[in-house]
Amino acid sequence: PEGSRHARIIGSTVHALLDSLSQGMPPVSLKYRARQLLRQAAFSGKVLEDAVQEVTGAVENCARDPHGAWILRRRSDAESEMSWTGWFEGQLQTLRADRVFTAGSEPGSEGSDCTWIIDYKMSALSGEDLEAFLYRQRDLYTPQLMRYANALRAVRGNDLPIHLGLYYPRLGKLDWWSAD
Repeated sequence: PEGSRHARIIGSTVHALLDSLSQGMPPVSLKYRARQLLRQAAFSGKVLEDAVQEVTGAVENCARDPHGAWILRRRSDAESEMSWTGWFEGQLQTLRADRVFTAGSEPGSEGSDCTWIIDYKMSALSGEDLEAFLYRQRDLYTPQLMRYANALRAVRGNDLPIHLGLYYPRLGKLDWWSAD
């Protein structure tokens, strides 16, 4: 869904930092890198400082959370911001998944049993309980994640099971399900 310019920049910055962490950026560089990215987006003063705190807080939540750390773990086949362009569902589309990797069939497990497609969401609870929030978000984003799964299968001919997940850096929460 469309958000304000501010919200989109916050989300893009979190995505960029999570990608950098997954490639081995030392966590001590988070604030410096966040400040750099946000300044490039013309943030300054108190808005900049508040945004740096919000962004680094979300990324640090992810790095501390066992499922977040598992998603970000360096793997030889993992890709962040993986993009496909082609004819999918009868039309030319460019699709971009936040994180794609092979691991075990349960969150936190290692192995090569399953391909995981994870989308990061900066959504936050808005007065509803966590389960209702997760249900609503899953309902909203399942079609998008299924397009990613179908594109990945079309490109790779992948017969591994695919699991889909929404990861919420602000909440340190992974919601996942099978694409099959």
